[in-house]
Amino acid sequence: MATGLVAAMVAALVLAGCSRGLPGSERMFLDGDAYDIAMHRGAAPVVVFASDVGRTKGEWRPVYSAIAAANATFAWDRPGLGGSAASLDPRDGTEVVDELEQLLRARNVTGPLVLVGDGSGGLYMQLFARLHPQRIAGLVLVNPVAPATFGLSGGPAARTRLPGSTVRVAGLGGAARAEYAALAVTGEEVRSAPALPADLPVVLVMSREPAGKGDEAAADAARQAAFARLWPGADVRIVEGGPALVAGNPEAVISAIQAVLARADKSDDPAADSGGGTP
Repeated sequence: MATGLVAAMVAALVLAGCSRGLPGSERMFLDGDAYDIAMHRGAAPVVVFASDVGRTKGEWRPVYSAIAAANATFAWDRPGLGGSAASLDPRDGTEVVDELEQLLRARNVTGPLVLVGDGSGGLYMQLFARLHPQRIAGLVLVNPVAPATFGLSGGPAARTRLPGSTVRVAGLGGAARAEYAALAVTGEEVRSAPALPADLPVVLVMSREPAGKGDEAAADAARQAAFARLWPGADVRIVEGGPALVAGNPEAVISAIQAVLARADKSDDPAADSGGGTP
């Protein structure tokens, strides 16, 4: 099993790093630092995508294109990935969320927002949602990470059965390694932030995994219990697609986002329209 997962992660990292990957990609500068972003002006809510640790925004291509056909969208490469310049700043969740907030405001995108995060990228979206609840119309977490995961014995194996050594050999380095190293801190930041409204539309899309035994079964049970506590009213979808679910089953991810959009408030409030129209 480990060999297959390593191969899947390596393939995803290589494919994601090959190009800027999304329509509408452009270089923008924030406080002198270069960021590679993709943005499409369209109807509110604005759907914002965050990739898993070590992956670029290019992983979202089929999902991003489908959603951009009807809604405004935004994605970015975090520092040191894709076309974004490397950074020496800390890479905990607070830093990443502040970075995203500045990028959105620089493009006059205020909300409402539907946040979509893959893997560890979902931790950043959970934190953003908790810090800016008045701007959030919904949340979609793909193969999500519970905030406590990286503080538990077993670390990332508690969500993917993938040991830290496997993640390292899959090619993480630089800013991506810094993000990975700070995930326990990021999880604590999420848990310490204010709770979200109970009626916020939340969809969890999770890969179906073979039944585990021993430590794997315990990790699966702990993960499921953590999400039941975090999102008791969430729409949980267990689907086929493997560990790289965005690539393995993009249709399931698109369906989840569309379900949240269908429930989101699409009012004509000027603030809600700030992500639409042409620049």
